[in-house]
Amino acid sequence: MEEPVLGSNSEKVINGYAFLADTILLIGFGLIGGFLIPSITGTFHRGFFCNDQSIQYPYKNDTVTPTVLFLYSFLAMILTIIATEFYRAKKSTRVSTPYHRIGNTSIHFVVVKIITYIGYSLIGFMCVLVLTNITKSCVGRLRPHFLDVCKPINITCHSDEYYNNYTCSGDPVKVEEARKSFFSGHSSISMYASTFTAVSD
Repeated sequence: MEEPVLGSNSEKVINGYAFLADTILLIGFGLIGGFLIPSITGTFHRGFFCNDQSIQYPYKNDTVTPTVLFLYSFLAMILTIIATEFYRAKKSTRVSTPYHRIGNTSIHFVVVKIITYIGYSLIGFMCVLVLTNITKSCVGRLRPHFLDVCKPINITCHSDEYYNNYTCSGDPVKVEEARKSFFSGHSSISMYASTFTAVSD
């Protein structure tokens, strides 16, 4: 967020256009780095040993979907930020209450601080998103249910032979997702959210 400047009435004036531009750039960074680039470069196709029991588990749907995890994690961060800033404002020894101004609208300084820290949390989240998705695509580590969703053609898994060139007959979307075991998206998001929440207290 652009550094506020002092207006003639001692209110801090915020450049609304700069704030909007920062928001658009932040979202664009997350979408391009986290989704567009991995989709263009594709996922590394790793081979496998037929007797590797770590990839022979049956396929199961996520108990907690990434969307639900993000919503709960982000909600926890927002609630913590709001509670912390209101507590600080209540304990503040300020003689007067400062305000900020966007255009002709005056905004309480607590609201501005809440929005600022939410912005910081989004910056961190976007960095985690980009790092996680790019790493998933570059590493290509196979998930425990890979063979179940891949259903490789003309392969009899009764030996310790390593297969590098193979064709999957399963659902292409599930097969592609089964190549993205590392980083764990659930672990990275929840770890970031818990760390940010703890630090922001």
